[in-house]
Amino acid sequence: MAKHYFTINEFELLQEFNKEYDVEMKGLGPFGEDTGRIESFDLDDAEFDTDFLKDSYQDEIENLTEDQKNDLEENSYIYYSDVKEMFPDIDDNWDLGQVVVFNTDIGQCSQNFLQWDRCIGDICCDLDDYNEFMEEHEKFQTKEWHIEQIKDYMREHDISLEDLK
Repeated sequence: MAKHYFTINEFELLQEFNKEYDVEMKGLGPFGEDTGRIESFDLDDAEFDTDFLKDSYQDEIENLTEDQKNDLEENSYIYYSDVKEMFPDIDDNWDLGQVVVFNTDIGQCSQNFLQWDRCIGDICCDLDDYNEFMEEHEKFQTKEWHIEQIKDYMREHDISLEDLK
């Protein structure tokens, strides 16, 4: 089954495509064996690994409330809204702009999201689904997509550049 791998310029397309079709990313889970599905693109659904937070914000932890410190100690992850409350400068310290939230943990941590630029080349879908979506959504049709359609047609009908001259 042929696949389409989403490129850097296709974030908005991916968001729309994901509403209608399955999208997957391989290499997730503790040993990279899991295939995950996209849950959302909403930072509020992002789960931050508490070990990562403890390592990154050692100095700030002493200023947290007892409840917040307990949350860091007792949980393997904390949602973004709680992290933002604990560490208000998290957006300044980490580029959390465009995120992709998955239905499984990423690697050996308790984090379920990646920044978009770290997913490129790994998120894919069925090529036929992609082409069907593109046919129905003209606003996403790029010159590159049209060229690929022409190349596929030429291969399918055994047409060479020489034949066009």
